Amino acid sequence: MDKALLLQREIAALRPGGRIVVFCLAKRQCDAICRALATRQRCAVLHSERRPAERARALEDWASGEVPLLVATGADALSGHSSLAQGTSLVGLADVILYYDFPRQVRARAGAGARAGARARIR
Repeated sequence: MDKALLLQREIAALRPGGRIVVFCLAKRQCDAICRALATRQRCAVLHSERRPAERARALEDWASGEVPLLVATGADALSGHSSLAQGTSLVGLADVILYYDFPRQVRARAGAGARAGARARIR
């Protein structure tokens, strides 16, 4: 089955009103996933090829709940060389964290889940 379709089904099965983060490995993949999901739900993209103003707007809209779905590259949001200085708070604000691709560094992703605390469900 197509991964994008599985992701759409997973998101549709979640309760409305929560903040969802979908982590991808590639920047272009983030853009494509957001385009595909935007037909059903408002979506924002966060990766290093976005201009700083675009990244700030995406993060603000998602954090406020105006846009419930944020698609981001895991490296940009979680690494120490992040284009997003608030990477930890991004994970901490999420109600649900979904991984579109299997993470390259499982330990780093496990840490992201730990930082999200009991509040977030990780799939």
